Amino acid sequence: MPASRKVHSAPTPLLGGLAIYVAFTLAILANSILDRQVVAILLGATLLVVVGVVDDIVEVPAFIKMLAQFAAAGAVIGSAWC
Repeated sequence: MPASRKVHSAPTPLLGGLAIYVAFTLAILANSILDRQVVAILLGATLLVVVGVVDDIVEVPAFIKMLAQFAAAGAVIGSAWC
């Protein structure tokens, strides 16, 4: 349901990102292309999905979501340097 902090004016379905994450993860695993960088992407995506699902259930402060995004990006960037 729309709230004062939300930008939508009509009720919006929840957990859409979870379906995309599951499909992406299954495609990666089915093709056996797990290397260090792909694992970092999956770890970052997992963090973002967990925060997103929790945010769909209870409201997570924007600062926490931003920290999760920085941590996910840091994991991906860090995997490219190693």
